[in-house]
Amino acid sequence: MLLQAYLPAGGFVIGMSTYFSAVRHVSRAATRQSPNLLTLFCRYSFSIVAPSYIMSSNQLSIQSTLELPGSQHKIPQIGFGVYESPQDKCLKSCLNALEAGYRHIDTAQYYANEEQVGRAIRESKVAREDVFITTKILSAEKDLDSTYKKILDSVEKLAGKDGYVDLFLIHTPNGGKAARQLMWQALEKAKEANKVRDIGVSNYGVGHIEEIKSYGSVWPPAVNQIEVCSYLVTLHHCPHGFLSSTRESEGQSSRHRRVKALSVLSDHSLSRR
Repeated sequence: MLLQAYLPAGGFVIGMSTYFSAVRHVSRAATRQSPNLLTLFCRYSFSIVAPSYIMSSNQLSIQSTLELPGSQHKIPQIGFGVYESPQDKCLKSCLNALEAGYRHIDTAQYYANEEQVGRAIRESKVAREDVFITTKILSAEKDLDSTYKKILDSVEKLAGKDGYVDLFLIHTPNGGKAARQLMWQALEKAKEANKVRDIGVSNYGVGHIEEIKSYGSVWPPAVNQIEVCSYLVTLHHCPHGFLSSTRESEGQSSRHRRVKALSVLSDHSLSRR
């Protein structure tokens, strides 16, 4: 299971287990509506988008949303992710998730199931504008135009030739500054063309985020998606005006649990509990 939490600038979380308890509460409620949802595909993921205070399980629901900084759009606080969801399972699991009430699906080019996510949304009874889609680009192509086309290919798979993606992230800072620049500028171009509503990053450190100022016209990124371990974290002040998304892979054994790219937070952003 994958858990994610988005924190606004200036926000903090004390005791991530409170979040995870809330998510489990919501997931159990959703599962009662669709009993096969959790058994259909065991390597699905959740995302939880969190405000700057702890929400109890009674306050948090599938309908909860949070404003994206610098945007007119809101992101659902509970989402359904499809990392490691094979194509033959992804379509059905997404259809079940949408039927159960999920309105946020998180995918990526690397997951190789964007087409199945898009097909599930089209085949569901849910209107496109009621579903929040997040996806990610993993690597740049040889130039800006070809990198931009790679983004448009994802948009078409997810929402059709005339569609849009709600949130598009750079999946990783790996690849060097030139690659990061190409991907960011291609995302900016997609945003200008209304093919993407908001853009952000994933697994970025402070230096990577500050670097965007040197070549980007959109700053700060709307989101930075990072990975944490629930046994290791207390998150404190986030210095930039964007959401910091944390994700936890619960299916991993304890020795494989790890924290990635938490330097995006302040110097004292992480402390052991």
